[in-house]
Amino acid sequence: MAWAAADAKLEHYITATQEFKKELEQYDDSFNHLTWSYKARMLLLVEDKKPDNYMVEHYQESPSYNSPCAKEMIDTLIWLSYSDEDKKRILDDEMDMLVPKFERL
Repeated sequence: MAWAAADAKLEHYITATQEFKKELEQYDDSFNHLTWSYKARMLLLVEDKKPDNYMVEHYQESPSYNSPCAKEMIDTLIWLSYSDEDKKRILDDEMDMLVPKFERL
């Protein structure tokens, strides 16, 4: 009787392990797709030679530009979703925090 219970538990763990393996493969596929899509988009943005493409320097200097970390890729994609006006406002706000404001003479 004890062997039957042990066999049932073993079968359960084998099935659970196979399901986890399938989930991990799906996760890997998704992460690989995210990584390659992100890199392809960033490459297009950096190679864009339009004269009004003032963001190229920002992309290249960004610590998350070439990062393999999903969190940083997502942060960059969120940044790309902002309008030019929002990007300017955000960067201006950052500059105001980093550079002390001087009183006008």
